[in-house]
Amino acid sequence: MQVDGMARPLQTNVREAVERTVLETVRTGLREVPDVDTALRVLAVDMIAQTQSIPTTGISIGTVTSTGSGDGTLILSESGRFAYGGAKYATKQGANDSILAETLNAYCTKDARDGSLLRGNERWLIEGRAGLDRLDRRWQDGTSGYGSGAVLSINSTCGVIEGSNIRGQNMLSNSGFERVNGTPFALDWTVYGGTEGTNLQSSTTAARGSRSLKIVGDNVVTHNIGQVMGTASRPNVKANTVYIVTALLRGDTGTVNTGTIALQLRDGSNVEISGCSVSRAMNTNNVSSTGWTRMQGAFCTPLSLPSEVRFNVAFTVKLGSQTLLVDEVVLTEAAQVYPGGPYAAVVAGTADWELDDRLAAPISKTSAEWQVELDRYLDLAGRGIQLPSSTSPTFASTHIG
Repeated sequence: MQVDGMARPLQTNVREAVERTVLETVRTGLREVPDVDTALRVLAVDMIAQTQSIPTTGISIGTVTSTGSGDGTLILSESGRFAYGGAKYATKQGANDSILAETLNAYCTKDARDGSLLRGNERWLIEGRAGLDRLDRRWQDGTSGYGSGAVLSINSTCGVIEGSNIRGQNMLSNSGFERVNGTPFALDWTVYGGTEGTNLQSSTTAARGSRSLKIVGDNVVTHNIGQVMGTASRPNVKANTVYIVTALLRGDTGTVNTGTIALQLRDGSNVEISGCSVSRAMNTNNVSSTGWTRMQGAFCTPLSLPSEVRFNVAFTVKLGSQTLLVDEVVLTEAAQVYPGGPYAAVVAGTADWELDDRLAAPISKTSAEWQVELDRYLDLAGRGIQLPSSTSPTFASTHIG
């Protein structure tokens, strides 16, 4: 149910008044602009330049639960990609305040048992709770049981999928480490730190398939292997784009509790591209030898990228005298669930998905009034714009009359 017939004209009038106020304010104080969209972009940039902000929203993506045969997962990221206030101003932006509180449910709608899909590439449907018109009084009230109304169809991905430029699919080649040379060491990977056959090897203990990467530590070598993106077998990494990365880790003969491993983008000089890294410090997050442990995360690339972009599996803190196995490394351009919403990828685990397997990801939110009302009347999420927010705002919610 939306607002009733008498209230809707009032809400529409309020929206028009808000749009006029934004236009008049920007035209008076900043510069002449042709429309509300441009005015909001100018306002966002000026607020960042003047270190002004509205209260931030508290977003929390809870633990994903799984029901069924497969043991992969749904990876969600609240990373925001906005025309202004996103990657360019990541340290000043704050949270992605446009995400809605709800539980996103994912359903496996087609598995690989009939041979029409590769195993690990099963079809999924991600759905949010029923949505509401933004002018409805219950929109984002946190208690009505409504949500985004999102519907996203996506395939899961894994190391078998290679060199894909489709959102949600693995961009790397041989990232399950199945194809090896005579050493043996995985083909398609360049060694930037370490030595093939000694401290970088191939193992027949695998999460999927028959092989994995074996990294032998000695607290001396800084292990680092990588792939140059934008080649014949791998697509380019794009600027101002959200990517999800993941890998499965396991101790070879015992627990690994030293070193920090990272999945990251680097330039042609082997320097990390700022902010494009996900890491796991194994002194605080041990990796057992009794099963595979998933590391995962996301980042948004900057507005400009170097001419050469590499994807690296690298140690940023040296591995001690222990041996780590790595398998099923994935780099994928994430799919946005709905405008202003989280980014998603479904990845396979050690067991294949089957029809009707389910995943559920709860998202909780503490809404900030400024953000709710601006989004309600100006649809910032739909415009791809977000004003800077912080936990110490210069414009408090009490300013809303």
